[in-house]
Amino acid sequence: EPPRESRGAKSRRSWPTWPWRQGRIAGTSSPSSYPRKGRDRAYADLRQSLSYLKAAIGEGVWEAASQALSPICGHGVFLDVTEFRSRIARAHGARELDTLRSAVELYRGAFLEGFFLRDSPAFEEWQSGQAEKLRGECASALIRLHDLYLQQGSFDPAVDCARAIVALDRLDEPAQR
Repeated sequence: EPPRESRGAKSRRSWPTWPWRQGRIAGTSSPSSYPRKGRDRAYADLRQSLSYLKAAIGEGVWEAASQALSPICGHGVFLDVTEFRSRIARAHGARELDTLRSAVELYRGAFLEGFFLRDSPAFEEWQSGQAEKLRGECASALIRLHDLYLQQGSFDPAVDCARAIVALDRLDEPAQR
């Protein structure tokens, strides 16, 4: 049985689209990439995991297609990654500073940090790529926010943004200055 989580933890979890191809679900491409079990076992494990997920969060939350498994937004489902990107896209005009600030507040660390799938290097590669992409998007939003604070003459929040950028990437020389 999967571990129980609080309702709040479930609502904050990020659920992106997970790609799969014929014979390649959740990073499982062949018996050799799913050691000791084989492809049939990989499919059975996936079905069981999806059943647990369905039982935990209910009907109408996932949409399965031939190439992807995607969450359906709405119905009480909050996806922080989707909202993060939406806020960044909406950050223009008079409310740009507030919208960017609310977007970067949603970023709380690396994507699916601490989550892993045993014997699935393709998933780990995908997860790592998503984490890096989101980190870069957050860094870009922080740079925009930093520049907006400087334009306003709000130096303390600008320094806070620079510190947050350094925390994301210790090698960012402009932020170090």
